[in-house]
Amino acid sequence: MKKINLDPQEFETFGDSKSDFEMSDELYKRGKQVKMIYVGDPAKLGKFVKEYSVEYINGFSRGTLEYLKTHV
Repeated sequence: MKKINLDPQEFETFGDSKSDFEMSDELYKRGKQVKMIYVGDPAKLGKFVKEYSVEYINGFSRGTLEYLKTHV
């Protein structure tokens, strides 16, 4: 993105497992505003607290598609 002079400050990331939060964690660490859209089963996460916004949408790829249809 640097090569084409893009420097977005806000990101939305998507994932369906605990390890998918790593991309949001990295963006947050770099000072970016991030919102994680979690499309997996929230019960599988257990007690899970992040310093950035997390929205839970149960439905895997269908949940992702529905989110994008209403937010883009």
